[in-house]
Amino acid sequence: METELISSVTEIVDLTEVCFVKQVVDVDHITKKEYNNKLKIARRKQKKIDKQNLKRLREENTLALLEYQAKRRRLWRPIRAKWRFRNMSQRYIDFCLKKMRKDLIQKLKRLTNIPKTGISVNGRNGSTRNGFVVSVSRYHRPDLSVREIIHRNTLLQVNTDVCFWCKTLPATVLDHAHPCCSMKRSEFSWTNALNIFPSCTKCNQMKGGNAVLTWLNMDVVVSKWTSEQIDTFKNWLTLNESKLLFDSEHASLTVQQFSIINKFHRVLELCAEHKINASDLFGNVLDDFLTAHTGIDKTT
Repeated sequence: METELISSVTEIVDLTEVCFVKQVVDVDHITKKEYNNKLKIARRKQKKIDKQNLKRLREENTLALLEYQAKRRRLWRPIRAKWRFRNMSQRYIDFCLKKMRKDLIQKLKRLTNIPKTGISVNGRNGSTRNGFVVSVSRYHRPDLSVREIIHRNTLLQVNTDVCFWCKTLPATVLDHAHPCCSMKRSEFSWTNALNIFPSCTKCNQMKGGNAVLTWLNMDVVVSKWTSEQIDTFKNWLTLNESKLLFDSEHASLTVQQFSIINKFHRVLELCAEHKINASDLFGNVLDDFLTAHTGIDKTT
């Protein structure tokens, strides 16, 4: 009888592994602990089966979703291409219209703009400063002898028909060895036969306001001159510095006048802007000064 009861209980536990049916078991023949272990094992198996089923369903749904997306792409590809072409065409048309509008506005502005010809009074400051240096040199330059000029041309091999700097191009302009007027270095040079050399237009523009020693180290000179020629020229510049550059007296006089020149040009610019007669500002001061220093009245 007991054997049959135990077998019936075992069958009931096996059934709980599948459908989780709890049966009342006689604790006298099977312990509660064994029953719980059997129940846990059954639940673990059921969870594993549920996970496998869920994974299979997900895979099936994923495949179905991929197929749906592929089909959707096939259907929407021509529609998207048409939309992109339409959008690109519209952007290109807008760009062309915008460019045409901008070009038209610029053309109309160019028609109404004032032609940029000439230089204003205030823009002539540099020219007047340079002219003042030349004027000082004209009246106060040191005396030179023919011997000094011939010695320079012989020592430095000066050819009036060939550029002194590049030694190749024909000479078309005259150039100062030391810049005539250098505001950065407060350096001013005499305009005389010792400081003037024949030059081509290209070298004259490249040299500009550079110091002569800086110019001698540039490629244009270094590539055409030998080291002996450069050293000879540098020594000659040092020996004749007093007859090439302004002394302290004339340099100080020149610098003092520059501020007055700038102010004078500014005043004339304001007279032109506000329709002011310059004679109302200066009165007869200019006439009296010219009469006193030239001895000739401006009205005669």
